[in-house]
Amino acid sequence: MFFSTAEELAQHIDSVLRHAEKAYKTIAREIREKSNIVFLTSGWLRSPGCSSTIAFSLLRRVDAYHADIGFFTRYIAPYYEARGENDLGLIVYDNPVEPWRGYIARHIKSLSLLGLRGVFIKSERASTDKGEGSDTGSHFDVIEIPGYMDILLAHHILSLRAILEVSSERALSPRVARISDELRDLSPVLPSMIREYGGVVKEIRTKIRDGVTLVATCVSRSFFEGLILDGHGRFTIHDAQEFQEPPGLGEHSMVVAYVDAERDILPPSITTGISTKLVLRTDPVISPIYFRLLSMIAKISPTP
Repeated sequence: MFFSTAEELAQHIDSVLRHAEKAYKTIAREIREKSNIVFLTSGWLRSPGCSSTIAFSLLRRVDAYHADIGFFTRYIAPYYEARGENDLGLIVYDNPVEPWRGYIARHIKSLSLLGLRGVFIKSERASTDKGEGSDTGSHFDVIEIPGYMDILLAHHILSLRAILEVSSERALSPRVARISDELRDLSPVLPSMIREYGGVVKEIRTKIRDGVTLVATCVSRSFFEGLILDGHGRFTIHDAQEFQEPPGLGEHSMVVAYVDAERDILPPSITTGISTKLVLRTDPVISPIYFRLLSMIAKISPTP
């Protein structure tokens, strides 16, 4: 999605927040009632699932996992022995880009036939055919995101809003309270983000067109995934903790995104080497939302 002014983007963010406020309770109920939660994604759009497992730390639980929906359906689900109907909950994130559109719907039907339950966060624009993807099985609740809304931003806001609510019911820590306050009103940070990061975001867009190696952590993937969704190109996003720098990688031919708190878990060649860096000094739990916002300011000019 493209926005020419900060005001347009702020209005869009507010509309996503309003929609999420009406819909997040379905996810909160799933998290609250189930002993184990698996966040399922497809293809290159992985950030909602992996970042939700990080946000789950706010619940002081470790029984949350992220997996590719195809892998889970084929290798895990058929052999999973549930310990009662509240043992396992599934959160499935839509990917509206082909070929993943029909792929997700088929796997959800398979999971339903296996008797598994969950929530499917679905983009309305992901189904041009009325019949395609509409029947996800009676075991899945569907949260529909209007086609004019950014699905990636909605994925992250819905999940975090639900996790924060369940966490606050158990113990409202200062960290949970602070992140909740940030999430309620994201628009005020836009002007400072545009001033501070607008230049490097435009530089990264240019490098992507020219061909560049992209490296991200779980919480920063949403920046590059957003660029893919917005039509800036199709490219591979390398995992920072698994990245092997190829011989002859030239100066300024690598773009790295991460939050400052992750600096000590990344290879030194990534944090100290010559590259274009996009680094946020924000809490990793809410950072995926900020990284998506950064990819949405690509065409907004900084104001003096």
